[in-house]
Amino acid sequence: PFVLSLMGSAQIKDAKKRVTALTTFRQAQDIADLFRSKGISNIAIRYKGMFEGGTDGNGLSSVKVNSSLGSKKDMKAFSEYTDLQNIKVYPSFNLISASAGKIKNPALSLAGKKERVISEELKNKVVASESERNFISFSEIEESTSSLLSLARELPFGAVSIDDAGKYVYGDYSASSYSHGQGVKNGIFSQFSALSSLGSIMVERGNIYTVKHADYIVNLPSSSSVGDRDYCRSVPFVQSILHGIVNYTTTPLNLEKNSETALLKAAEYGAVPHFEVYYEDFSTEDKQDTYHYAYCASVAQTDYERLSNTFKTLQNEKITNHYLVKKGVYCTEYSSDISVYVNYNKEDVRVNGVTVEGRSFLKVG
Repeated sequence: PFVLSLMGSAQIKDAKKRVTALTTFRQAQDIADLFRSKGISNIAIRYKGMFEGGTDGNGLSSVKVNSSLGSKKDMKAFSEYTDLQNIKVYPSFNLISASAGKIKNPALSLAGKKERVISEELKNKVVASESERNFISFSEIEESTSSLLSLARELPFGAVSIDDAGKYVYGDYSASSYSHGQGVKNGIFSQFSALSSLGSIMVERGNIYTVKHADYIVNLPSSSSVGDRDYCRSVPFVQSILHGIVNYTTTPLNLEKNSETALLKAAEYGAVPHFEVYYEDFSTEDKQDTYHYAYCASVAQTDYERLSNTFKTLQNEKITNHYLVKKGVYCTEYSSDISVYVNYNKEDVRVNGVTVEGRSFLKVG
């Protein structure tokens, strides 16, 4: 599989913070065509910013498809194209949060303040960083799910991507709906059974409460919050549980500071490739726009071929072991008695009778 996150619309970094179209429905089809022409098959498209408010979103109670992306006829044509090409499209929703000021009764912290989440800043500075968001009241989770179901059923895609519920668990200490994190977790988890009626589900990061119903998990962390130290090392613990059960990705390869290292990490952790793009091009003479689809397509082709050649027979296998072979070289073992060696060093390394080229990976068995 290959996960392609498309940014439909987002705030542009200017004084007015305008929400502008970055990838229309027709342009989305052109992008999918280009990636398919590169030999990339089995594509799952996560369509972010499909609704008013762009990637930031306004909350499910008033959300509508952003008309700047095209007409209903354009959306239907895009849906028919993706159905024909066996591409699943996942419109992105926020289930438990909305832009600050868009919720009538936001969740309150123990201090009586609004429970807030600040989304990660987009790395392309042309697009404004996502604004502060408020969590919805625990008592409104069921209503939020109902709104999402109604909206999603009006769309022709038969799938959804939930961007926030897989990342956050919060407490709501409002007088009218007191609930700690565990209570909110149970409330969210119970709603995912209803969401599964829509068809396929994709979640971001995927805490254990949402994984059960997910077919894809995007942006699964591949490093610890403290980083590797002499006394601790990141290991694919969650990946070892999930591999062979659900498809998962690391963060988009084109957005990492070192995309080559990111590809090696995806190979070490058995992740499917993931790119995030849009149609617009904000490149300058001095700087390449790493979100631009045409730039990403050629890079994606190479990365996809390398990962596909190694993992196409391992997709349904369990990870049974993972260990450090020698400095900069890791081995991930699978249930089919196949091992994947990943060499982060610049120099070739000889391990267990095989040579793993520098900055590369090798399947053995």
